[in-house]
Amino acid sequence: MAKTIESRPDSNEYFGGFSLMKRVFTSAGVVGIGVLGLFSTQAQEKPWNLEANVRSFYDDNYNTLAQGDESFGFDLNPIGTWRTGEGPTSFQMKYDYRLRFFEGRPNNRTDQQHKVDVLVQNSPSDVVELQLQNSFAYAQEPGVNEQIVTAPIKTEGSYFRNEFQLHGVYDMNELIDLGTAYKNTFVDNEQDGTGARSALLDSMIHDFRVDPRWKVSDVLTARIGYGFNYYLSTSDDHVAAVGVTPGATRDVFAEERNSYTHQFFVGGEYQLNDVTEINGDIGVQYTKFPNAVGNIDDDVVNLMADVRVEYDAGTDTKFTLGVKNRRTGVDVAVRAGNGNPTLDGEATSIYGSVDTRIFGPLSANVTGNYQLTRFFQGQADDQRDKLASLGLTFIYDVLGDGTLNAETGYILDDLSSPLGGREFTRHRGFIGLNYQY
Repeated sequence: MAKTIESRPDSNEYFGGFSLMKRVFTSAGVVGIGVLGLFSTQAQEKPWNLEANVRSFYDDNYNTLAQGDESFGFDLNPIGTWRTGEGPTSFQMKYDYRLRFFEGRPNNRTDQQHKVDVLVQNSPSDVVELQLQNSFAYAQEPGVNEQIVTAPIKTEGSYFRNEFQLHGVYDMNELIDLGTAYKNTFVDNEQDGTGARSALLDSMIHDFRVDPRWKVSDVLTARIGYGFNYYLSTSDDHVAAVGVTPGATRDVFAEERNSYTHQFFVGGEYQLNDVTEINGDIGVQYTKFPNAVGNIDDDVVNLMADVRVEYDAGTDTKFTLGVKNRRTGVDVAVRAGNGNPTLDGEATSIYGSVDTRIFGPLSANVTGNYQLTRFFQGQADDQRDKLASLGLTFIYDVLGDGTLNAETGYILDDLSSPLGGREFTRHRGFIGLNYQY
């Protein structure tokens, strides 16, 4: 994983991406909501499977500062999955626990993560398919598996997140079907007070999407769609306050960053050949900030793009290359000398991954992401953060059947920013074992 930096869930995240059902989310796969890997497609012949990861690591900047502290440590990560159901209804549950110990950290040496995922799939008729999913997480530094990072600076304190999703597809005829999706995200941070993580990121987010799809040919499916997002801050804390925040000229309330977004898009899937698929959506977003205060622009229009190319040549080589552009939440609010807050940002992300077998039991995984985030309003208006992430992992299949793997890897995160106090570089290395039963 090239990123383990916690973020506020995207206020404009999109739906789709599951391939576990017959057809429900294959045509919206490029617009995933960050939960595509919740349930493994391996070992499906058993009603349950267990996985354990044990790693020793070195982290030269665990607090993501310009001059950060270093530490050795170890990471324990047991995972259990249970599934049941035959016929039109199936049920899956996954529990993921992680304990990370930092030898060099003077206080609070352990970070812990509890994550519970539930997935229910149902086909009540030949023309209707439904999927319900809930994902609960409580952690100090949960990992992020998204191409858009919204808050690259780590802070102390626990974090609670719950995401509920409901997806459905109705087959109108052999060529046309209608896809719909709803997601509710609730976020609560332990760190409170003026300008703290709670004031910046605590929220209730509602997302809705509808996209009729047309099967043009055996290799091409087209779609047109509409999405609506409503972001509501749930914190009672001030983003900034006179006498508390340096340079603040007025009290700034968290609700000033509330927003709603309309998005219109066209897209589709194209099977280029037996091993290559192109999937994408392109459109526009209109975002309004109804509680914005002062003489500032309270709405903005921007391009929305989400395009991905996937190549799968069997067991030897797989790669993904994609680009995203959309509005996103940010952890920047009020800078010294300005009374208006930064409302959000526009992020462009180019990402990719490669999985390849080097020889015999040895394989490698490479992931990379470059993200440019342009801030909207406040003193940071039109300023740009640049975040680069790179991960390299070597995997050795010890027994030859995939049940026991030795792993070693390197992870780099680098943030450059014109805003003071945000820049950092972080190097991490690890070695460990993965066992699956």
